[in-house]
Amino acid sequence: MEFIDQLGGLSYLGVFGISLLANAVLPFPEEITLLSLGYLAGIGVFHFGLLIPICMIGLFISDLVIYKLAYHGSGITNKLYNKLFASRFDFLNHLEGERLERVILISRFMVYFRFLAPFLCGYYKIPFKKFVSYEFTALSVYVSLFIMIGFFLRNQLERVIAGIGVVQNVIIAILILALFFVIFRSLKRYFMSSISKL
Repeated sequence: MEFIDQLGGLSYLGVFGISLLANAVLPFPEEITLLSLGYLAGIGVFHFGLLIPICMIGLFISDLVIYKLAYHGSGITNKLYNKLFASRFDFLNHLEGERLERVILISRFMVYFRFLAPFLCGYYKIPFKKFVSYEFTALSVYVSLFIMIGFFLRNQLERVIAGIGVVQNVIIAILILALFFVIFRSLKRYFMSSISKL
């Protein structure tokens, strides 16, 4: 609820800034931000009709930056893409035509992976006009959907956000336990091999 209170203190320019940074900087899914903004519109803090285009423009600009970096072959973006995705997911290496369009469309609506769509558009040199049409079509559905859910389910939103926090904490705990397990096994192998050499 503290996050929602902080969002409620923002002006429309602040909402634009949050939308601009939500794709890459904020440490939680932008869906939470959009749901919270819809909730705030539902209780009268923001006007529903202004909120959707402001969020769409902010998200579009952040996606445009990702598109341009990938399109012009930024070394950092290419290295991150190859390290995090291309080496682990073979289907991302040779996309074209309809298959590329499906991956772009599906990644648009995936939590934490929405940035893949503008990246793939740039990486595979999708023409700018086509990128803009994909972008505004997807953003109009995506932003409107999450803001309307927050708007209409404002009474249940507090419970939803608390539930997401619990799920996120469970996932983090599982990842930490897995990391400790891997470290423990590595250390055990190292010590066993050093003992056997003696």
